[in-house]
Amino acid sequence: MCASGAEFVGTFLLALLVSASVALPMGIPTPVIAGVTLGLLVFTLGPISGAHINPAVTLALFSLDKIDSGRAVRYIAAQLAGGLLALAIVHFGFGMPIMLPDIFDFSWQILFGEILGAAILGFAVAAAVLGNVDRSASGLTIGGALFL
Repeated sequence: MCASGAEFVGTFLLALLVSASVALPMGIPTPVIAGVTLGLLVFTLGPISGAHINPAVTLALFSLDKIDSGRAVRYIAAQLAGGLLALAIVHFGFGMPIMLPDIFDFSWQILFGEILGAAILGFAVAAAVLGNVDRSASGLTIGGALFL
């Protein structure tokens, strides 16, 4: 599998499983599904593509000169395609409505939660990428951060 293909598959699986856990509650909390899925994807796809699985992570690593612009564009295109395919499957297959954010319904609590969550995930990804976390623990570190 090529690196862009790994990004497509990883983003697809993460988006599909998290969306399905919301659409079809299975008794397992969505953060557990998200964290375990991302952790496994880091272990399995990390050696192929780095397992960015998120355009924000790709842009961050591009800004740190960890990947070149061509690879960043290919990764982001693959991530968007994987996420859109997952959205289509959950919408058409499970009947889950496509929920778009209401940009006029602002909440300081949600903004704070998003910033805190992004910071926790960003610290974990940075620790893994910069070698501050043992390579064998990278999936647990990044998956655990998404769980939080």
